Amino acid sequence: MRHKFIKNKLNQSISSAFLVILALLFVGQFFGYIIDYYIFNETLLNGIWPVIFDLLFLLLIVAPIVYYLLENMKKSIIEREKAKNELKESEDQYRKIIELSPDAVIVQRDNIVIYTNDQGAQLLGGSQSSEILGKSIYEFIEKGYEHLLAFHQEGVVPEPVEQKLKTLDGRIIEVESIGVPITFNGEKSILTIDRDITKRKEIEAQLDITQRHYEMIANHMNDLVVIVNKQGQITYASPSHESLLGFTQEEVQSSNTSEFVHEDDEGQLHRLYDDILMTGISQQIEVRVKTKEGCYVWLGIKGSPVMSTENQTSSVIVPENILLISRDITERRHLELQLKHMAYFDELTQLPNRKSLELHMKKAIARMERKDKELAVFFIDLDGFKKINDQLGHKVGDLLLQIVAKRFGKSLREEDFVARHGGDEFIIVLEDITRQYAEEVARRITELLLEPAIIKEHEVSIAPSIGITMYPSESEDLHELIDQADQAMYFAKQKGRNTFTFYHKDLKELESEVVSTPIIKMVQNLRR
Repeated sequence: MRHKFIKNKLNQSISSAFLVILALLFVGQFFGYIIDYYIFNETLLNGIWPVIFDLLFLLLIVAPIVYYLLENMKKSIIEREKAKNELKESEDQYRKIIELSPDAVIVQRDNIVIYTNDQGAQLLGGSQSSEILGKSIYEFIEKGYEHLLAFHQEGVVPEPVEQKLKTLDGRIIEVESIGVPITFNGEKSILTIDRDITKRKEIEAQLDITQRHYEMIANHMNDLVVIVNKQGQITYASPSHESLLGFTQEEVQSSNTSEFVHEDDEGQLHRLYDDILMTGISQQIEVRVKTKEGCYVWLGIKGSPVMSTENQTSSVIVPENILLISRDITERRHLELQLKHMAYFDELTQLPNRKSLELHMKKAIARMERKDKELAVFFIDLDGFKKINDQLGHKVGDLLLQIVAKRFGKSLREEDFVARHGGDEFIIVLEDITRQYAEEVARRITELLLEPAIIKEHEVSIAPSIGITMYPSESEDLHELIDQADQAMYFAKQKGRNTFTFYHKDLKELESEVVSTPIIKMVQNLRR
């Protein structure tokens, strides 16, 4: 309503102004002629045509220009008023959201609180916001957490941080806070959103104490406990060594720890001893330890200093012994190796996956650049695989992919690299080769993959479509090389499949020509 009222008033004002300006122009022109007549004795009759010309100029040129300028002025005023109203409405909406927020919202400028919602006032121990406004934000920040305020001011803390605050009634509370720079009432300020997590932290602390109690009991019941002197000589060994390593307590005691640790891990153990003796701080390592049967198990060892005031000649207490508490982590280490293998290898075919492919190609391209040699990238798709997978089931499809993976090994050199790109797509990387050799490999792969396979009493056949690109002639970027080989593979499919194609820059134009060929369309329809 306000916007329409302003618009109507402006329309009336613009119309009035236009008429007034036009009238003033006419009056001014008329007085000009009167002055010319009475002062300079010029006759109006001789000057009738200039008079007519001036009047026409005012009506046809000056009047439209004045009207255009006034209209633009009106539009500018209306748009500015509209933007002001929209901004006010937006501010009112956000203010309502902040007021109703379940979290504390506090705005401070130059370290002074200039706004807080009701939740913010309650969080800081007040009953209403007026008790908080005007106070320094440092009055509420517990000592040791002041640096977090600087982070908020610089806008470098994009995620919540935990800190402690002091309330007006002297309580210390723990909050989760996130702060961002904003413009508040036209000036730069800092807005923080705070959530009280005091109860949650208390529960976590109780759980932590309980957990540590149980861990202490478990460690001393099942784990290996050893005390060694500065020379690494074992002065005490727990009876649990016999159940885990096969050695009796007597066999372990009076021995040196290096006698049980794998030779590749001895240096790590010695560094652990040195660090603990020099710093007096607990350290942790993971090493392989020999069992009585001669095999090795992985142990996670935590070493802690054992202090003694006896025989000390200075005020600095130096560790006399080292306490080693060890836990069997063999299963975890094996699981980590499996997870690492899963991260870089396809679970079904045991071929490298995309992640492994990218790492290999980066190194391969660097090697070829140093040697000034060529590299070929094959993109292979199995034609007919989807039909087999749909008709005979996924188990048959999976077995077929495993057979294909093994056949790749028969057609490639030991140093060649093959990866499963996904589904029935594979990528092969050949280093230090020529275009002619790449053609030979493509023909060899095609012949091997064309051979029928017997799977669960079913004879299945597939045919490959192969796209090939060359480094560095076509590209030096690994992602672009893969894309080029992919394009060449699709071109091979459109040519009738069961073939290979080398990528070149005119491939897209040829692709559209091939697709439009009636014979190719008929063949593709039959294959579908």
